[in-house]
Amino acid sequence: ITSGTELSRAVAMLKIESDQTIPTGFASIQYSLSQNVSSINLLTGESTINSYGTFFSNPLTAGETLSVSRYIFPCDPFTCSINLLDQNGNPITNFEVENVETQKNVQTILKGDFFRENASSGSLSLTLNQEWDADKIYVVEPMLTAIPIADANFKTNLVSNFDTDGDGEISITEAEQVDSIMIMTNNIRSLEGIEYFTNLTYLSCIGTSAWDSNSNKFIGHGSLTSIDLSKNTQLSELVCCYNQLTELDLSNNTRLADLSCFGNKLSLLNLTNNTFLDTLECYNNSLTELDLSNNTWLSYFSCHSNQLSQLNLNNNTQLTGLRCYGNQLTQLNLSNNEELTWLECYDNQLTELNLSNNIDLNRLECYNNSLTELDLSNNISLSSVDCTDNPLEAIYIFEGYSFTLDKPETTQVVVK
Repeated sequence: ITSGTELSRAVAMLKIESDQTIPTGFASIQYSLSQNVSSINLLTGESTINSYGTFFSNPLTAGETLSVSRYIFPCDPFTCSINLLDQNGNPITNFEVENVETQKNVQTILKGDFFRENASSGSLSLTLNQEWDADKIYVVEPMLTAIPIADANFKTNLVSNFDTDGDGEISITEAEQVDSIMIMTNNIRSLEGIEYFTNLTYLSCIGTSAWDSNSNKFIGHGSLTSIDLSKNTQLSELVCCYNQLTELDLSNNTRLADLSCFGNKLSLLNLTNNTFLDTLECYNNSLTELDLSNNTWLSYFSCHSNQLSQLNLNNNTQLTGLRCYGNQLTQLNLSNNEELTWLECYDNQLTELNLSNNIDLNRLECYNNSLTELDLSNNISLSSVDCTDNPLEAIYIFEGYSFTLDKPETTQVVVK
């Protein structure tokens, strides 16, 4: 079988490899595959064993590493005899491995210490590593002509966008050339096959949404219940909102910078390994806790409409936008978030809100809490404040303020 031949899946590959550099003087490698096949003489009924052999040869180049391969048909275990020859065709060393196994659509690799230099005599001595036996034979991942894609609608989308040779399939080569995928998931239940898109940097797999008056939130109609992105290590942006995800493992996606996973059913979200995260939108889920201590580059964070009772943002000093409304927060420490310009913390249970360090704050929505006073005297960049539906007794502001102030009618405004 020559290079470029279209192969059926009922083939195997035999590879002979070494990590060592081929020394000078080695011109070729010869290897043969021999089998003992039993047969029955139909006339006499006698059983006989016949030996069959297939012989191959490849040239060697000094200074390169040994690596030869050949497609073969899967067969019963055979003996592989390997000879290394000089330029005159004389054998330098030879050895054989018994019970070599093959399986259809997989590679069998024989890998060993073929060359060894004898430094004491200064000459090259080649010996067979005696430990190089059957336990050095191992099976690696399948050789695929087309990647398996379980969901028919997902496959249709991929083929229509990335099938460059028009065969109706997506090959590994075609998958590796893709860096961006955008799909709607209302009719897609599985992204199995996405693991072969190893150079993917952007993935958008979102469902449509509709407002639900009973729950007072948008409900997603995407069909995904899980996503395995463990092989997509180049991913920098992920949008998987409005699906039915109950978990999301991003531990291998260490390059992730932007994550939008809102409108799912997530109760846990581990972002410990995602240290380059810049934008995080995880609102409208069922999160009860969230650890952002390792996400020190985070600049925009939206976690509203969850079930969070506490939120530690001490390490998130780059944060400029925060939307944490619709949770169960009783306190919110923003003393380290001096870059904050936009804060929406309404519909919580806050009894106090210290914004003295947030002098760049431009927009504040803190209505429907339990605040009794609000000191805005340091927030000279404010343009809009809504603090209605609080039992506020006093609001402290700076002299000459000009921002829009929505407040309870009975609240006293005090200039500091």
